[in-house]
Amino acid sequence: MSDWKITIDLKGDKIRIDYVIQMRNEDGMVSCYMPGFDMYFSAPDNASVVAISDSMIQHFFNYWIEIEGWKRFVLQIHKLGFRSKMHNSEMQNLLNNRPSKAKFSPTKISDMSGSFPALGTETIAGFSQLVA
Repeated sequence: MSDWKITIDLKGDKIRIDYVIQMRNEDGMVSCYMPGFDMYFSAPDNASVVAISDSMIQHFFNYWIEIEGWKRFVLQIHKLGFRSKMHNSEMQNLLNNRPSKAKFSPTKISDMSGSFPALGTETIAGFSQLVA
């Protein structure tokens, strides 16, 4: 779990999101979990997983940035447990709409091991890039 790369990288008006998806085939469906973002979903097959997860990430960021606003987005990633190296000063800059570069990673990552046995669970990586 420690080698997973789950990050939100803010650089100017660009946001790069690296994430992982835990998957398990079950009764003809693929059950999925995205640690860090605490999102669950199902897909009809393995080929659909990345497309669905990318769409969910895009909607998550669009909702929090465009509908709720920048400050609420910054507070939401903080609430989800994402932290940066100089977290307090970077959060202050972001909340005050000052240009900032910041890279956030989750401090606590839960996995599906409670819901899904480790055996038979597959982990894949994905990424999205957005213009804020």
